[in-house]
Amino acid sequence: MPKSVWKDENYILAYELAKSGMSEIKMAQSLGVSTVTLRKWKSEKPALKFAIDRAKSDQTPMATAQNFHEYIYQKLPQELRSIWHEIQDVEHKENAIERTEALLKGAGKRGRQHLFLHALVTSNFNVSRACSMMNMSRKTFENWVTHEPEFGELMNEIHEHKKNFFEAALVGLVAGGDSSATIFVNKTFNKDRGYNDKIELSVEGAVTHEHIHAHISVDELNLSIETKREILKAIRIRNRENDQSKISISN
Repeated sequence: MPKSVWKDENYILAYELAKSGMSEIKMAQSLGVSTVTLRKWKSEKPALKFAIDRAKSDQTPMATAQNFHEYIYQKLPQELRSIWHEIQDVEHKENAIERTEALLKGAGKRGRQHLFLHALVTSNFNVSRACSMMNMSRKTFENWVTHEPEFGELMNEIHEHKKNFFEAALVGLVAGGDSSATIFVNKTFNKDRGYNDKIELSVEGAVTHEHIHAHISVDELNLSIETKREILKAIRIRNRENDQSKISISN
């Protein structure tokens, strides 16, 4: 029976593969089908899509890290991916340094820089470890950062990818109903709507007319829970009134 024929055991296999942090491409390979077939199954079998989505929400921190590594791997130029795999294959073999250098020689300096950044990600941003994998000194890395703007741009690109990945993960937690993530997002993104627990107080002296501004957390005040709630409620009402006033003016 061809592997592309559906089997109910794929529900369990897909869940376990997704929970381990495996990408859709590698998941399809492990199931013995093409990516197109896996996507077709997901559209035809809601339970399969649910299993995969649920597995992603149940992932361990290690699986999340693996997802990020896969995300960055997809950004690696196609011609450098095979070199990366070969470097990993020879890393623990005899004459590993000479073999790795032979592989990197054909990639050129720009290719080595791309591969270094990928090594940096897979080593959890351990510069010394990444330098060791690429047969280079830390001084070389520091020279690249200091004197080569193009390498600096690559570094910035990696950090942007990292920020995008973390942002997407946060949005996923909120969508999944994670209460801590929801509170965090409202206290940051929606702080202008009164969800931030810090308020600004302006105190005017009776004699000097000196204005003192301070950012104070409501939790720092020695007030009852009921009073704190009333303060936050008043702030939200005031902010809503301000928003309505802005809308009226614009109209």
